[in-house]
Amino acid sequence: MASTKEHPILRFIRRITVPADAADGSDGQLLARFVAGRDETAFAALVRRHGPMVFGVCNRVLGASADAEDAFQATFLVLARRAAAVRDPATLGNWLYGVAYRTALKVRSDAAVRRARESRVRTVDVADPSDEVTRRDLRQVLDDELSRLPDKYRVAVVLCYLEGQTQEDAALLLGCPRKTVTTRLARACERLRGRLTRRGLALSGSALGVLLPGVAATAAPAALMTVTVNAAVLFAADETAVAGAVSARVLSLAKGVLKTMFVAKLKTAAVVLLAVVGSVVAASGFAYQALAADKPGADGGAAVKPDEKSKEAEALKELEGDWKVVELSADGRIATAEDVKGMSWKFKGMQLLATDPDDNVAKKADVKLDPTKDPRHFDFTALEGTQKGKTAQGIYKLEKGRLTVCLRDEKGAKKGRPTEFSAENGSDQGLIVLERVKPGAAVKPDDKSKEAEALKELEGDWNVVELAADGRKFTAEDVKGMNWKFNGTQLQTTRPGDKAAHKADIKLDPAKDPRHLDVTALDGDEKGKMALGIYKLEKGRLTACIRDESGAKKGRPTEFSAEKGSDQALIVLEQVK
Repeated sequence: MASTKEHPILRFIRRITVPADAADGSDGQLLARFVAGRDETAFAALVRRHGPMVFGVCNRVLGASADAEDAFQATFLVLARRAAAVRDPATLGNWLYGVAYRTALKVRSDAAVRRARESRVRTVDVADPSDEVTRRDLRQVLDDELSRLPDKYRVAVVLCYLEGQTQEDAALLLGCPRKTVTTRLARACERLRGRLTRRGLALSGSALGVLLPGVAATAAPAALMTVTVNAAVLFAADETAVAGAVSARVLSLAKGVLKTMFVAKLKTAAVVLLAVVGSVVAASGFAYQALAADKPGADGGAAVKPDEKSKEAEALKELEGDWKVVELSADGRIATAEDVKGMSWKFKGMQLLATDPDDNVAKKADVKLDPTKDPRHFDFTALEGTQKGKTAQGIYKLEKGRLTVCLRDEKGAKKGRPTEFSAENGSDQGLIVLERVKPGAAVKPDDKSKEAEALKELEGDWNVVELAADGRKFTAEDVKGMNWKFNGTQLQTTRPGDKAAHKADIKLDPAKDPRHLDVTALDGDEKGKMALGIYKLEKGRLTACIRDESGAKKGRPTEFSAEKGSDQALIVLEQVK
């Protein structure tokens, strides 16, 4: 097999022929160049840009030591391998912060016994050693709390405090007003101050504002950066090619962190629930869940007059009865006919009952119409579920027995009521088209008996015996102790190292080929998120395949595989007698 290492002469030619400004560009552009052609110059630019922040994190957690240098190298080896999976290049610094902190913690944990004495007796050349120890410990605690901040707050802290960006530059990178960045920084500081106070470290807001910039960048040695870049380029192509370019410890550390990242993404759904964010089926939530926190009339509408009430009553009467969903799209994604099959709405007075085959029960909402607006306004308030009391604002039109509703996902960048019927990429809007069901042909509920039979087949305990994800196969030791327990429509998953089991709701459709298995997380970071999968049951052996929707490929898997590039996980379990 030909060597994947680049010949020194070819590397030299590449370097002298690259334009002087080739290292310029956004993080997204540099990442794209590296992913497309293993562009070493582009990767080196990323290391120079974010290296000081990463090295600073490693130094704060591990002290100025060889351990910090190892963690630094491993962090960028992980980036080289996962570059294509960075979902938002504008927040690459935040992504690297998270990886660097977790990597440094792993080094510290692995070396806890070996370095315990050294860490207690570390020599510090300062005028007041006790003050310096206090500052160092405080900064370590601060990193611990920084890692726990919600991403929208932490990314602002990383950009402005840890990487030295101005608030204006951060706003441009994030595509939001400067005021938003200012607000997020203030809220981040307030949260940090509260958490530090609970840990016995009382700080004023001004003191924290001084401390945060003080934990910023630490310049990494030039030689370390050069070695890291060369090794990362090799590691991205073939992990065996990097042998000799970095120490065995760094290589082992990077592999360990990569495995941990995979397992972390997989574990919620039966130890391996893959995060599902923005799938078109989840977009069906537009049909019955409130997506905005604004109250009715929050868009500035005046109080409804009596004559307008009569028009609203007439409009509600026009919608009375049963409707089936025939088209569904959300933010550039279009659901298939199979995806919307069985979805229905039922209007009765001012109440809407929305049914989705992926839910065990229909969802209720109050409806408010304003047919005097152009386009007509369509708002509903959830009466149950996690969004109970929340109101979603939308628009609608009714043409020849065809109802079209457009709603905006207020969790996105754009806010307010939609002004046109579209669901283009970047619009943060969902578009639902329904057709009236003629009297006598009302939408029938799903046949629950087949699902009940299928759930009964799975009842009880199962041990995970095989696990693979996107071309990576886990060992028997990795899956040892992982198990699933089915109890009705609920799944409980256990993994060694977790403090508690994870719970999820299960929805099966044994009539499909292959059979459908969908999981909705009931706890953890992915609470409320749903993963789409398929399954088969053969002689006491359950095989499930779930797709990672955060990858490039979307939708439900169609075959049982976990090949590289498939963004799928394959789990095989055996029933416990």
